[in-house]
Amino acid sequence: MRLFCFPFAGGGASVFRKWTPHVSRDVQMMAIQMPGRESRLSEDLHVDMPVAVAAIVDDLLPWLDRPFAFLGHSLGSLMSFCVARELRERGAPMPLHMFLSARRAPHLAGPRRALHGLPRDELLRELRSLEGTPSAVLEHEELLELLLPILRADFQLNERYVHADAAPLPCTATVMGGLSDHAADRAQLAQWAQHFAGPTELDMFPGGHFYVDQMLPVLGARIGQRLLSSVGRGTVVETACAAG
Repeated sequence: MRLFCFPFAGGGASVFRKWTPHVSRDVQMMAIQMPGRESRLSEDLHVDMPVAVAAIVDDLLPWLDRPFAFLGHSLGSLMSFCVARELRERGAPMPLHMFLSARRAPHLAGPRRALHGLPRDELLRELRSLEGTPSAVLEHEELLELLLPILRADFQLNERYVHADAAPLPCTATVMGGLSDHAADRAQLAQWAQHFAGPTELDMFPGGHFYVDQMLPVLGARIGQRLLSSVGRGTVVETACAAG
């Protein structure tokens, strides 16, 4: 079983390294690396969701030769959903299961205030309120010079997304969130169910938007159990990385 992992806004493939000790070694984790960061720092950032999704699907197609699932956090949840829709549109294999974390259902309107165009100081205040960026990074000018353009581009992907109605995806899903996350509360998370033909589970955990940082052992165990119960045990493999 392969698990393709989609990072949150501003994140790269490396954010999922800390997940690997907690997920069964029978699951091959492959993190999506978006352009403009980490190993793809020299490439142009994506600011248009259809363009980003098409590029990810192009890169994923050779890796869909065995059962697979998607895991996304925040923006990554939305992107994984869009990628699944694009796979269906192309007649490609579909994920057996999707894990969607810390993102309201895609048909729900987002905050009226767009983040991508905020002045620098206001944007930094918003980042501090989300508690997902270490203070050491927010106070390091050189790191901010790298991070802020990536965040602005990713926020554009999220804020310019236009939802289109379509048939539910033919798979099951687990939706997860933090009990104190005001950006994606229980009611907003529960509405993901209408986008899947199979059963949808909703799991809530202590914490805010980045509740995952404190819950990795529990989340990793649940993800592994859910996937392996679906397809049986597989072969022990190394963690890998897919381009996007």
